[in-house]
Amino acid sequence: MSWIWLLVLLVVLFNVFSRYLFNSGSAAMLELSWHLFGATMLIVLSYAVVTDDHVRVDFLSEKLPVRCVALIEFLLISVLVIPLLVFMTETLVQYAWNSFVKGESSMAPDGLPYRFILKSIIPFSILLLMLSLVSRLIKDIALVLGKPKK
Repeated sequence: MSWIWLLVLLVVLFNVFSRYLFNSGSAAMLELSWHLFGATMLIVLSYAVVTDDHVRVDFLSEKLPVRCVALIEFLLISVLVIPLLVFMTETLVQYAWNSFVKGESSMAPDGLPYRFILKSIIPFSILLLMLSLVSRLIKDIALVLGKPKK
């Protein structure tokens, strides 16, 4: 995904230079920058969960024992987050499929075609997120059972 960030940077620089130096612009390039940025953010979220680099509110976890924090995290992920993500995936797969069937493209005359590709990345990234959360659940179970954190 790091390489895609470089591609996002190049597309954004192209947009800026073409707009301000040459007084021209492309809706397709502007859309491409947003699509690449959005796809990258969605997919990198799973990596952040696995590496525990995601943003969290630590004012409670600093005061509670590690086992208690792991139990709370386990309950919240298994009872709230994963069921919500399952519901979202079911809905978003249909969303992407409808886009594919309709041959949906950008509403801008010179925009990007094949909008279903971007819309397919959304449920794919949620599936990756669920997989990373299952990994997190396994770590939480180990912590609750007293296994050392590595």
